[in-house]
Amino acid sequence: MLDITLASHSGAFPSLAIIEMTGVDRVSKIDTQSIMSLEPAASIIAKLGGPARTSRAIGLSRSTVSKWTYPKHRGGTGGHVPHWHISKIIDFAKANNIKITENDFTPRIVR
Repeated sequence: MLDITLASHSGAFPSLAIIEMTGVDRVSKIDTQSIMSLEPAASIIAKLGGPARTSRAIGLSRSTVSKWTYPKHRGGTGGHVPHWHISKIIDFAKANNIKITENDFTPRIVR
């Protein structure tokens, strides 16, 4: 069996973690943001029907909306929806009976 321990110096779930694997002769660094979905953008886009539908709803390109779910080091927003788009998203959601509120835009850790 492999025992995995995540170590963080910041006290929060790290964006770059050191994984120590018991019984293995090496320690590997991985980007944990590649493993977990970047929130809250990923959930909001999913509720709206995907990046293509979201982009049409608020007048952006699909690639711009998709970048909300990319880590910052890959040119994304790190899971944040830019604040200047929130009111358009909420208006579209209400008009289409999709349950999205201001609280859905609050960053959170998903494990």
